Amino acid sequence: MRTAAACILTLLLIAPAGAQDLRESSEGFELTRTRSFTQSVDHIRIGGLSGSLRIVGGASSVELEERLVFRVRERSEARRLLEVTPDDARIVGTTFEVDTQPVREVSRQLRLRVPERVSILADLAGGAIEVTGTRGDARLRTSGGAVSVENLVGRLEISSAGGALSVRSVEGPVRATTSGGSVSLRGVAGRVEVVTAGGGVLVRETGSDVQVSTAGGEVIVEGAAGRVEVSTAGGDINVTSVGGAAELSTAGGNLAVRAIAGHVEGTTSGGDVSAQELLAGADLETFAGDIVLLDVAGPLRVMTQVGDVILRLSATEDAPDVTATTQSGDVEIWLSQAVSARLEATLGMAGGLSGHDISSDFPVTRESLGSARIRSVGVLGAGAGRVRLDARNGSIRIRTLR
Repeated sequence: MRTAAACILTLLLIAPAGAQDLRESSEGFELTRTRSFTQSVDHIRIGGLSGSLRIVGGASSVELEERLVFRVRERSEARRLLEVTPDDARIVGTTFEVDTQPVREVSRQLRLRVPERVSILADLAGGAIEVTGTRGDARLRTSGGAVSVENLVGRLEISSAGGALSVRSVEGPVRATTSGGSVSLRGVAGRVEVVTAGGGVLVRETGSDVQVSTAGGEVIVEGAAGRVEVSTAGGDINVTSVGGAAELSTAGGNLAVRAIAGHVEGTTSGGDVSAQELLAGADLETFAGDIVLLDVAGPLRVMTQVGDVILRLSATEDAPDVTATTQSGDVEIWLSQAVSARLEATLGMAGGLSGHDISSDFPVTRESLGSARIRSVGVLGAGAGRVRLDARNGSIRIRTLR
């Protein structure tokens, strides 16, 4: 008996420590192992990982905490999986790396504390990525999972085959791509480029140009120092506080812009268009929807196939250059009392003009172009600018700003 007991005790003493540390969990079994690396590093490389990755800058050396999750029912099976799961973290030169292959039924969750000044290259087979507080370029990719980055100095590239992307406070350019998921970028000092196959996009407080392309989803850009380009196959576009020009396009959705310093080009195949506080004019078109512009300056070209047009020019726009057209709807324009422009307004009705007319607060001459068309023309002030209004199946109203 003593001999048998002694043998059992001996077996327990020589059993692998990892096997003894296996704990039951809601997912099966799990094990946590930690390591510290005293060598100095300036690069982090993670490849092939199936599980989550979290990297936090600010440590004096690399500190690794790894949580292994074995999605099995039997402890013996978890032990077997542990034996074939590599402990492959190492330092080669000045690079800390984990280059591994996924093990079926095993999830590896890495938590790394690293020096602040490191570059990062991570390519995960699946799982979320989170990076905080590093100085150096970062390229982060996962085949499935969210990617989150905060307080990074350097060039950033992030991508996911399906997951949300979140970036906050980055001093450098950012490129973000996802096959499906929302994208949120805030406080990026450099150029922003976003490509998504489907999902909403929010870009806020950027210090350079912004380019967004999505196959479907709402796009919001608030506060961009440079040029803004947005294209979506379906969804609303809202752009405010832009220091440069804006080029916007949606196959189906509303366009809304405000406080744009540069020229605005916008098209939608179906939706309303609204704009306020434009400083350098706009070319805007919708196939079906109203166009409403308030407090705008610069050359204006607006057209809708079906919908009303309302233009309220800036009080300082004394020599406007405006062309407004609707194939089915009303046109209303508000001009400064000191306006200087040549005015031409043409109205046509398929079934006759009964109940529809051109009204003007300014002196104009009325001309009949047949039973279904009329035109009003006039020279306002010195006639320095030009205003051309064309409406079908509606009315035209020309008003004085007060």
